[in-house]
Amino acid sequence: MNRLTRSWAASFQRIAERALGKETGAKLWRKYQSAFPSGYQALVSPRYALKDSLHLERLTTPNNQSISLLKPYQETAHYRLHFYSQQERFLDDYIPVLENMHLRVMDQVQFPVTVDGVTQFIRSFTIKTA
Repeated sequence: MNRLTRSWAASFQRIAERALGKETGAKLWRKYQSAFPSGYQALVSPRYALKDSLHLERLTTPNNQSISLLKPYQETAHYRLHFYSQQERFLDDYIPVLENMHLRVMDQVQFPVTVDGVTQFIRSFTIKTA
C-alpha cells in the first residue's frame, strides 16, 4: 500500500469514526478499507466515500438501488449524481432519463466496489441543467 493510499484510508477511517462513533465507524472502515479501487480514491475524497459506503450498505438485494446528489463546491455550477446498484448498468440506461429531467451530462465514471464477495456499482455523473 503506497503512502497516498494509506493516507486516504486513514482519513476515511477518521471521518467514519467521527461521523458514526468509534465502534460503528471502525466496523464500516474495516469492511470498506480495501473495497474502493485506486481510481476511485484518486477522484473521490474520503468524506464522500463515507456517504457512498452508507448508500452501498442500503443495497440489501440485487434489485435495490439508491441515488445521491452532491454539490461538491458552492462556486461550481455542476453537481455530482451517484447511482448505486448491485447490477452493472450501462450508460444508455441513464442518458434518456437524465435528458428527460433536462440535465446535461458533462462527465461520467463507474466504479465497481466488492465487499464480502458481492460486487456493487457506483455510477457517478457530473451534471448541470441543460
